[in-house]
Amino acid sequence: MSYLKSWGSKFDKGLSHVVEAIFSGVFSIAAFGALFWFDEWWKSITTAVRIFFAGFLVSLAIGRLRGEK
Repeated sequence: MSYLKSWGSKFDKGLSHVVEAIFSGVFSIAAFGALFWFDEWWKSITTAVRIFFAGFLVSLAIGRLRGEK
Protein backbone atom coordinates (compact mmCIF):
# COMPACT_ATOMS: atom_id res chain seq x y z
CA MET A 1 0.00 0.00 0.00
CA SER A 2 2.83 2.38 0.76
CA TYR A 3 4.18 1.77 -2.74
CA LEU A 4 0.89 2.94 -4.24
CA LYS A 5 0.87 6.02 -2.02
CA SER A 6 4.43 6.85 -3.06
CA TRP A 7 3.67 6.26 -6.73
CA GLY A 8 0.50 8.35 -6.54
CA SER A 9 2.35 11.18 -4.87
CA LYS A 10 5.08 11.12 -7.51
CA PHE A 11 2.46 11.01 -10.26
CA ASP A 12 0.59 13.99 -8.78
CA LYS A 13 3.78 16.03 -8.53
CA GLY A 14 4.80 15.09 -12.06
CA LEU A 15 1.35 15.97 -13.36
CA SER A 16 1.43 19.33 -11.60
CA HIS A 17 4.81 20.06 -13.22
CA VAL A 18 3.32 19.29 -16.63
CA VAL A 19 0.30 21.51 -15.96
CA GLU A 20 2.59 24.31 -14.78
CA ALA A 21 4.74 23.98 -17.90
CA ILE A 22 1.67 24.12 -20.15
CA PHE A 23 0.30 27.20 -18.41
CA SER A 24 3.69 28.90 -18.51
CA GLY A 25 4.00 28.21 -22.23
CA VAL A 26 0.52 29.50 -22.98
CA PHE A 27 1.07 32.69 -20.97
CA SER A 28 4.46 33.26 -22.60
CA ILE A 29 3.03 32.90 -26.09
CA ALA A 30 0.13 35.18 -25.21
CA ALA A 31 2.51 37.81 -23.80
CA PHE A 32 4.61 37.68 -26.96
CA GLY A 33 1.48 37.98 -29.07
CA ALA A 34 0.37 40.98 -27.01
CA LEU A 35 3.35 42.90 -28.33
CA PHE A 36 1.67 42.86 -31.77
CA TRP A 37 -2.02 43.15 -30.79
CA PHE A 38 -2.12 46.91 -30.24
CA ASP A 39 -1.11 49.86 -32.34
CA GLU A 40 0.31 51.92 -29.49
CA TRP A 41 3.59 50.60 -28.11
CA TRP A 42 2.72 51.37 -24.49
CA LYS A 43 -0.50 49.33 -24.62
CA SER A 44 1.29 46.32 -26.04
CA ILE A 45 4.07 46.44 -23.45
CA THR A 46 1.71 46.91 -20.49
CA THR A 47 -0.48 44.04 -21.72
CA ALA A 48 2.56 41.79 -22.13
CA VAL A 49 3.72 42.63 -18.60
CA ARG A 50 0.26 41.94 -17.21
CA ILE A 51 0.11 38.56 -18.96
CA PHE A 52 3.58 37.62 -17.67
CA PHE A 53 2.51 38.64 -14.16
CA ALA A 54 -0.68 36.54 -14.44
CA GLY A 55 1.45 33.59 -15.55
CA PHE A 56 3.73 34.13 -12.57
CA LEU A 57 0.75 34.12 -10.22
CA VAL A 58 -0.63 30.91 -11.73
CA SER A 59 2.79 29.28 -11.44
CA LEU A 60 3.06 30.44 -7.83
CA ALA A 61 -0.42 29.08 -7.04
CA ILE A 62 0.41 25.69 -8.54
CA GLY A 63 3.61 25.60 -6.51
CA ARG A 64 1.68 26.38 -3.34
CA LEU A 65 -0.80 23.62 -4.11
CA ARG A 66 2.14 21.23 -4.48
CA GLY A 67 3.35 22.28 -1.06
CA GLU A 68 6.43 24.20 -2.18
CA LYS A 69 7.36 27.51 -0.61
